[in-house]
Amino acid sequence: MKKINNLDDLKERRQQIKQQQQLLEYKIKDNWRGLKEGFSPAHITKSIFRKTPGDTGNGETKKSSLLKTVFNYTSSLIQKGLVKNAADTLHKLFKK
Repeated sequence: MKKINNLDDLKERRQQIKQQQQLLEYKIKDNWRGLKEGFSPAHITKSIFRKTPGDTGNGETKKSSLLKTVFNYTSSLIQKGLVKNAADTLHKLFKK
């Protein structure tokens, strides 16, 4: 870090710091978006069942594709039910 000797140096350094701050804020937003997407139930389910024992690696078999679809649909219904039950319970708890 070089020494600031006059007002122009100070303004230049201030501008550099603002640009660095904007870049870091953008990186934080981008990382946060990636984190939220990575922890979404749909993404977790897809990553767990990305490769099944029936897969050869170069394409999905019909069985594994059907199994994935059924599992994703079932897990989505279960998740919705759990969230609804939790919401109802919390609503009753705070209503008292």
